[in-house]
Amino acid sequence: MGVQVGISREGLSMKNLQDFLIPIPPLEEQNRIVARVDQLMSLCDKLEAGLMRSQADSERLMEAVVGGCWRDRRESMIIFHLQQTALSIMNEIIYLSELNGH
Repeated sequence: MGVQVGISREGLSMKNLQDFLIPIPPLEEQNRIVARVDQLMSLCDKLEAGLMRSQADSERLMEAVVGGCWRDRRESMIIFHLQQTALSIMNEIIYLSELNGH
């Protein structure tokens, strides 16, 4: 049979795999590896928490900046409209004064 199906490989049987030696480090070394992985996972957790805090701080800062800009723009628009209204009133007063001969 020259046809391979699935993950089979010609010449590679379960018997060959069972006879294949896979080196495993001594238990003491395995414990050191696990301890180091635990340290690195703890560091990853701290970094992730710090990143989430930084993102939240960044969002709050952006809201403050954008809100401040919007507030400043809104106040500027109100002042502009008040100035325009005052100019219109002053022009109306001048016009009426001229009509009355003052």
